[in-house]
Order: sequence, then C-alpha cells, then structure tokens
Amino acid sequence: MDFYIQPKRRPQGQKVTRKLNITKLKNQLTAQDLQSRMDSKLLGIRSDQSSIDEQWESFRDTVHSIALETLGQVTRNHQDWFDENDQEIQKLLEEKRRLLRAHQNDTTCTAKKAAFNNIRSTVQAKLGLMQDAWLSAKADEIQGYADKHDTKKFYEALKAVYGLLFSFGSTPLLSSDGTSLLTNKRLILERWAEHFNIVLNRPAQINEEAIARLPQVPTNHELAVPPAVEEVSRAIKKMSTGKAPGSDAIPAEVFKSGGPTMISQLTSLFQSMWDREQLPQDFRDATIVHIYKRKGDRQSCDNHRGLRASYTGIICDIHAFPKDISDGCEQNFQQFLEY
Repeated sequence: MDFYIQPKRRPQGQKVTRKLNITKLKNQLTAQDLQSRMDSKLLGIRSDQSSIDEQWESFRDTVHSIALETLGQVTRNHQDWFDENDQEIQKLLEEKRRLLRAHQNDTTCTAKKAAFNNIRSTVQAKLGLMQDAWLSAKADEIQGYADKHDTKKFYEALKAVYGLLFSFGSTPLLSSDGTSLLTNKRLILERWAEHFNIVLNRPAQINEEAIARLPQVPTNHELAVPPAVEEVSRAIKKMSTGKAPGSDAIPAEVFKSGGPTMISQLTSLFQSMWDREQLPQDFRDATIVHIYKRKGDRQSCDNHRGLRASYTGIICDIHAFPKDISDGCEQNFQQFLEY
C-alpha cells in the first residue's frame, strides 16, 4: 500500500493580498520612484461614469499594484538557533561525516570506532550548548522589549521565533445557551457572528423630548463644502505609521509617499462619494478580531473583546470629522448641560 502526503490546499476563489515591504521607503530614491510611478499610472484612471464601488476598486487595486511593483513583498523572517551558527555547525558535521566514513571503511578498527563515537558525543553536546545560548539571548532580548513596553518590537520578535501565534476560528466555544461545546470550525464562526451581531446591534434608546430641548445653533454652511485637496493632504500627514493596514494591504506609509497625483485622485474619489452620498461596500465592511480579556472562561464569547479591523481602515481615517465639528459639538453639549 502506498501512502501520499497531500499538502493543505489554499481556499479556492479567495484572493490573497500580499503584504508590502514598506521598509524600502526609508530609501529616498525608492520613495521618489514610487511617487513617479503613481504620477504616471494614476492619471489614466477615469471614473466619472463608473459607480462608487468601481471607482474605489480601481484606485485601490492600482495603488497596491504600483506599490507592490516598486517595494516588493515582505519576505518571512523566521529565526532559529542554527541560523546564526551555520558555519560552525557545518564544520562539526563535516568532521563527524569524515570519521563516520573512516569507521565504515574499516569496521574492525576500534580506534576509528572510538573516534566516531567521541565526535558524535562532542557534536551533540556543542549543538545543545549553541541552542541553549541562542534561546537564552533571545529570551533576554524579548524580555527587554517587554520591560521597555515596546509592544511592536516585542510581538515582532515573538513572531520571528515562533511564527504566527494564533489560530483564529478554531478554538472551541460554548453555545449561546452554554449547554454544549462547539468544536466544528463552521459552527464556531457562526457562534462568533451571532455574538457580535447581538453586541453591535442593540436597539437604540432615543429620548425625543431630550433632543427637542437641545438649543438650536446657526447653520454652518462651510461644513457642507466637499473635501478639498488641502484637507486630504493634511489628514494624510497626520496618519500614524507602523500600523497594520486593512485587508487592502495599503499601509499609511504608501499614502504618505504617494505624491500629489495620488492625493488628487483620492480627493476626487471622496468628492464623488460626497456628491452621490454613497460609500463603497468595502468602507462599510469590517473584520472583527476577538481578544481574550484574561478573566473568566475562555470558551465563553462574553469574555472576549472585539476589535474592528476595517477593510479600508487607513482610508476611513483620512476623511475624519473636521475640527470645527468636534469643537461645535463640545460647545453645544456644554450649553445643553447649562440649559
């Protein structure tokens, strides 16, 4: 009977978005090259007659394609103890192979057999010491990041050593009534969907009388003006870097280095949304990641906190409420308290 190991198949019909190597943007020439490509390729986008979803998808795919072509894809950086000791390990193994061949060519010679047994023990001992020393140094490095509260480098170091630390959607969960334990992945995902649907869609409690008592203020017509290039440019400059992008895999660093043509196209996209009073479906979708609160039963959904990872989280942050709106709301709320 013949046995074959079949590798795990990637789910069909699912597009895998590749992560961009944004570290290359630290090179000024690479950043200039990215901006030059954006200037030449984004000008060809014509979206006046297309739907909002088509406009966004065209912009999104073009920007990611240009960035991937310029920056390339992030390569895995998995670390292991033998990587840093490769040359020394190769010398030890070569000596072991040499003595093994000598012993195999003359099995009656006790000296050659003793030499091989001795080098085998020596190699095992030295490899063990190398592994222990590397793990100890790596533990000190990770502990140092924890002591400094450097969360980013802490998790980067953990991922480099252990790979991905989580397996989403496979941890057993209790059913909604708490009477049975769900182990099937499909049922687990359905339970999470049921839980967050209840948490995020609670009925609103609106007091019409309280709303009627709110003092009326003059209409600010400036807030009805569509977003301008300057507003989008200022918002991009304020975007935080070093953050994980949404599922579109376009990080803030790409927007910051994209140049004036990209900002102009993005502004046109926002203005089109403003005029049509529509948002792309991607802007309304989000991926919810659950994190255990570190208290209570881990198998209960109620003991997990949900974090929203918007598909276009970076884009949505660009068109935030203007400061005039937030200041006006704060002022009106203070008047309401005094009313």
